Amino acid sequence: MDYTMTTNSGLPQFGFTEAISFNDKKFKGFAPVAVVQIFNKGIYPKAGIQYAQTRQNITIFTWVVSEIMKNPHIDFFLLGRYTPKLIGNINLFTQIELVNVFPTVSENNFSFIQRFRLGLKISAFQFGTGMDLIQSGRNTFTKTNNIGGFLRCEF
Repeated sequence: MDYTMTTNSGLPQFGFTEAISFNDKKFKGFAPVAVVQIFNKGIYPKAGIQYAQTRQNITIFTWVVSEIMKNPHIDFFLLGRYTPKLIGNINLFTQIELVNVFPTVSENNFSFIQRFRLGLKISAFQFGTGMDLIQSGRNTFTKTNNIGGFLRCEF
């Protein structure tokens, strides 16, 4: 939630993304992927290719997908995470997430989202400082920055 929220702006946005992929060791991390995204503005089925590599303290996950509807957008997503052990069951938690949307028609806007997280991981919980940077537009871009804390739980 945006701490600058008013009754007319900065309102909470609903988003849900679910993906199904076929991962075979022969593909060496690459796989076809089908995605469904549900937002305040509608439902968007997508298809494309993903790459995933997970090791003990490093995760790299990315995909390029396209909407399968009229005038599709092409999405490039990247998640990079590094969680080296500090002491005991405490790890450093660093994460970068890029969500870039490229329109295929000139009437639609570009959208670039960068999310940065820096904190600690203790068991299934991660917490710390986060920063979200959002740019959208075509010739002129509106920019939104949101800095604050984050709390997440892996389950």
